[in-house]
Amino acid sequence: MKLKTTPLATLAALTLAVPAFAAATVSYSYYTATGSSDTSWVNVTGYDSTVAGNVGGSATTTFGAVDWLPMTVGNVSTTANGVLVHYAAAGVAWASTPSGFYSGGPSLLNDGGYSGSLQASGVDFTIDLSGLTVGKDYKIQFVLADNRDNNGYATILAKGATVTGDSARYRYSYTAGQFAVITASFTADATTAQFQPGQRWADAVPNATFLSGIQVLAVPEPSTALLGGLGMLALLRRRR
Repeated sequence: MKLKTTPLATLAALTLAVPAFAAATVSYSYYTATGSSDTSWVNVTGYDSTVAGNVGGSATTTFGAVDWLPMTVGNVSTTANGVLVHYAAAGVAWASTPSGFYSGGPSLLNDGGYSGSLQASGVDFTIDLSGLTVGKDYKIQFVLADNRDNNGYATILAKGATVTGDSARYRYSYTAGQFAVITASFTADATTAQFQPGQRWADAVPNATFLSGIQVLAVPEPSTALLGGLGMLALLRRRR
C-alpha cells in the first residue's frame, strides 16, 4: 500500500534540543538486501510507514511502494504525519556520500550523507526523532548502502536506552548490489528519541558515519469504523 505523506517541510540549519531515551528498551535486527531491487524489508506487517527520508536525495523517490522524501545534505529535517526526523551535528553539516559507495541503483541507495573523518575528531552526529506517541510501538529502519569490500562495521546506537536482541554493531563486506538495513524496535517512553550512527574499522573507535535512508514505522491507530463497531458490540452485550 502506497503511503500518502503530508507536504515536505525542510528546515535548514535547525537546532533541536532532543534528549536521549528516558528508559526505553531497544531491540535491534539486521537485514542484508540481496540487490538494488530488493524491497521486501520496506513494508512490515502490522506497521504503517509514518515518514521516510531519502538522505542526500534532491527529490521524492518511490521505493517499495513508499514515498521517500528528500533530505538534502546539511543540517536538515523532514517531517510527515506529525513525526520529525532531524540529522546533523552541532555546527557541522553532513556532506554528500562519495561516489563509489553505491552505484547503479535507485536514488535511495545511490544518494546519502557522510560525515567524512569528523566523527573520529569527536564530532557527535545524531539522528533525532520528535513527535512520537508515548506507549506506541515503533520500528526505525536505517538504510546503509555501502558495498565496498572494506570489512568495516556499521553501528546505530540508541542513546540512553537499554539494548536487547541483536547487537547494534554489524559487519559489512558486501558483494555488488547488496546493502544493509538496521532496524531498531521500541515502545516510545517519550515523544523524542535520539540515535547515533557510526562506522568502525574492526574494533576501532567510530571514524565516520554514512547513511542512505531513514524510515519510521508505527503500529497504526484503530480506525474510527473499528472503534464504532467495538462500541456497538459493547452496547449490545449490555442490553443482553
